[in-house]
Amino acid sequence: MLKRSTNYSPIRVLILTAAKHRIQGVQEEKKNNLRNALSCYTEGIALNCKNDDMNAKLYLLRANIHQCLGEFT
Repeated sequence: MLKRSTNYSPIRVLILTAAKHRIQGVQEEKKNNLRNALSCYTEGIALNCKNDDMNAKLYLLRANIHQCLGEFT
C-alpha cells in the first residue's frame, strides 16, 4: 500500500488550520450564528499563520461580522 506523505512544514500547517477556521466561520455565518462565526475568525487570526492573504481574509470576515452585529465605533 502506498503511503501519502504528510510532511507539512509548520507554516503550511498553520495556513491550513487558519483556512479551516475561515471555512467553519463561513458555515456558521450561513446558519446565522454570527457569534460562532466571529469566534472562528478570531481563532484563525490568533494563529498568526504568516500568510498575508489568509490573514487579510480573516480580518475582513471578522470586521463584516462586527458590522452586522452593530459592534463598531
